[in-house]
Amino acid sequence: MSNIGRNEPCHCGSGKKYKKCCLEKDREKQRNVRVATSVEVITGSRRAVSTSAPAPTVQSVEATSVTATDKTLDLSEFPFESDSHRELAASVIPELVKDYSLSYDQQSQLAKLWSDYSQSEAPRYRKPGGYAGALEYLTATKLGKTVSHSELAAKHDVSASTLSKCVHQLSEFSDQQSFALQTV
Repeated sequence: MSNIGRNEPCHCGSGKKYKKCCLEKDREKQRNVRVATSVEVITGSRRAVSTSAPAPTVQSVEATSVTATDKTLDLSEFPFESDSHRELAASVIPELVKDYSLSYDQQSQLAKLWSDYSQSEAPRYRKPGGYAGALEYLTATKLGKTVSHSELAAKHDVSASTLSKCVHQLSEFSDQQSFALQTV
């Protein structure tokens, strides 16, 4: 909706104030659009997201794997603090494999970093795009590629400040763990 005030007459023509009529419906529509956009950005898929579809089960998420040229990375081998952390890995790592041509060992190192961070810090987030962008930023910089925070923030549908915060936290952790994407 355009910028309609809460106390103005509702756009539907009911005569009620907007806040008493369609405000919540419009907010729900906006949330659904943002969720669909976030999923599209993270997965690269343009298929519609149904809000009534059941969430992935633990078994389906655990069975998710990332295909490399010669081996398959099985994410069930890595312990995660929560299913949302495993889902983030399952959606981000395949995209990074495509975008940065990661080897099986590099995928494994990245999954281990996220798994260790997940267990150690138990990050909480509303949008997975912050940490998805942070993993991409970390991957790109370790491989010597140049990417900006604002570019990745737009790609992962988060603010640049959220991305910067996530990059800072993940970078500090990776420095403590002496993380480096080893090239083979």
